[in-house]
Amino acid sequence: MSDQQAVPGQMAKMKPNQAYIKGEIDGVRKYDSDWYTRVKVPQERGDYRFAYIEIRSKQKIGAMGEEFAGLVDVAGMRNDFELKNGPNAGEIVRSATNWLTIAE
Repeated sequence: MSDQQAVPGQMAKMKPNQAYIKGEIDGVRKYDSDWYTRVKVPQERGDYRFAYIEIRSKQKIGAMGEEFAGLVDVAGMRNDFELKNGPNAGEIVRSATNWLTIAE
C-alpha cells in the first residue's frame, strides 16, 4: 500500500484543489521520470459500476491489485475546440482536461 495512504485526520487537512481518492490499482506504467497509476474507484451513481482515474507521481505508489488511498492535487486546463463536421459544424465546444498528482 502507498506511503501516501490517508491516515485519520488527513482529509481534514485537505487544501483547496485536493481530493481524497480510494480504490484498487488497475494498472501502472512509467513514462520518462513519472509514474502513472490507474485506479478503479466505486461509483456513487448506478450508471456504471466503477470509474477509472489516473494519478501521476514521481515514485511508484503501488502495484496492480493493491488498494490505494491518499490525497491528490487536482489541476487542469481549458480545452476549447471547434466542431468541423456534422450538423453542429462551426460550434465551439468548451471543455476541460484534468489531471491528478500525488499531494506532496
